[in-house]
Amino acid sequence: MRDAGWLGEAARPGRAVEASSLAVLPFASAGAYVEPHVSAGLSDELRNQFSRLQSLRVTARSSSIAFEGQSLDAVTIAGKLAVAALLEGTVGRSGGRMQVSVQLIDGRNGKVMWAERYARPDKDLLAVQTEIANAVVAAVLPRFAASGQAAPLPPTEDPVAYDLYLLGRQRLREGGELSLRGDTAAMTAYAQAIDRFGSAIAADPRFAQAYASRAAALLPQALERAGDASGPQAAEIDREVVPDIERALALDPRNAEAYFVKGRLLRNTHRTGAEEAYRRAVELDPSHAAATLSLGYSAMSHGRIDERHRLALHARDLDPMDLNNHEAVMMSAGGLGRADELRASVERMQSVFPDHPRATGLACQAWLQLGQPDEALGDDAQALRFYERSGESLSALRLQHDVPGLEKTAAEALAEPPSPFGGAPAYVLARAGLTSEALAVYRHAGTAALMASDQWFKIAVLHEVTQLVALLRMHGQPEEADRLLARLTVFAEALRSHGARNSYQRLYYAKVHALSGHEDAAIEQISLAVDALDSPFSARTTETELEFDELRHDPRFKAQMKRLRARQAEMRARLPETFRSHGLDWPPESMVL
Repeated sequence: MRDAGWLGEAARPGRAVEASSLAVLPFASAGAYVEPHVSAGLSDELRNQFSRLQSLRVTARSSSIAFEGQSLDAVTIAGKLAVAALLEGTVGRSGGRMQVSVQLIDGRNGKVMWAERYARPDKDLLAVQTEIANAVVAAVLPRFAASGQAAPLPPTEDPVAYDLYLLGRQRLREGGELSLRGDTAAMTAYAQAIDRFGSAIAADPRFAQAYASRAAALLPQALERAGDASGPQAAEIDREVVPDIERALALDPRNAEAYFVKGRLLRNTHRTGAEEAYRRAVELDPSHAAATLSLGYSAMSHGRIDERHRLALHARDLDPMDLNNHEAVMMSAGGLGRADELRASVERMQSVFPDHPRATGLACQAWLQLGQPDEALGDDAQALRFYERSGESLSALRLQHDVPGLEKTAAEALAEPPSPFGGAPAYVLARAGLTSEALAVYRHAGTAALMASDQWFKIAVLHEVTQLVALLRMHGQPEEADRLLARLTVFAEALRSHGARNSYQRLYYAKVHALSGHEDAAIEQISLAVDALDSPFSARTTETELEFDELRHDPRFKAQMKRLRARQAEMRARLPETFRSHGLDWPPESMVL
């Protein structure tokens, strides 16, 4: 009703479903003699074959398996995945023979478009897989099939190697799932995967995909052992992982998985070249959702936030049941200041994940970005209670003016190994007046070098780097400050030319202008920040930023802070009614404020 415009809103177009789009659902095991890795592996490898076709959009595995065991009809599943067709099947085994039943279902009406049964000796699973793939291509892509081409061949012709490979893929997936939960058993699963892939390679030394998959299992183990993944540790990781990547590409120059693992290796060891590797993976496998999302993060490292948004949208379409893709879309929509897109993204996420706690948290963040937080701002007493209750001690020490405690924190930060995010304590130290300690922490963390890298997460520390410029000038190091400011200026221009316009970005532009002596431009950006999508922000914090020392007494700056406080007061005034409407007491003495 909302999409049709019947609820007083403008009509919105529905999600377009490409005619050549497909989801391969997990094949079911029929009987007690079919190992799970065989039935699941068959559907996975069919999915991998289809995804290499430029003319077919294939939903990622994580979305396809989300409906396993659920009693949903085909039309409902196809609608949630936004695909035109579903492929499903069963695998049975008895008397040394394998029975595979498979059917292709029209996602619009649930009718069977094509169905077939195969009875073959166990060793002919690869031949059955090829027959199914070509039949589906003919049914879904008539033009493609009519051109005389066929689906890509299976990755090996050796049935023993293939069975071992499927076992390895099963362990590799288990390792990834355990790793996401922080379970130490992940390393055991990766080790088992490495062993299976090694056996598959022994059976077929020209099995390119087995080399690529073994590299994918070796990488998290190598990273875990290395701890800090830069410098000498990166060389050690290379010795473990690179030979398999290179061997896979030597055997199959079009192996998308090998390029994806190469990109992950370069990104996790803080080196250049990740974007090129991800881009090649996406070219070779247009349905590779993880590579698509990773390519978007690489684009963001160069300020191309609009490109990142486009890629995040595509990754979400490829894998709509992966919450990370929804988060990426919402993050970039907010960064671009696109309120309508952000609202639509929240609605779509909540329709897919109605009861997911993390999805609820992301929705709350989105409402903050939309300027609807109904949250009290700017009160030191409330802030102190928040930090004390949340266990975030550093900001509490600043609010308590605990100089010895802050000095101890600085010493602890300097004792830690260098890390891209190790400069975080320096931001609070500088605001507490401990500028020498803050500068030392920034130097130890290598914060300045981060701006010269192609790491996407530098966008999260931009305000720390502008503060570093101010500290360098304060401590008589103007040449170093100017070199760093030049990098900040280039990155700010890239972000602005690609549409970044939330309050975080606007304040970053303002700080760069202020440090460059362009006071008029700085005031203009502060004014735009006050009116940005995710405003209001803290007036008290903004007034005391080191970068705005030369602006603090400017009447225009004071006027903008007055506007900002007015927006804060308007928001604060909504709080009592908001709490009462939810049956909560006001003031919320028992709540973390």
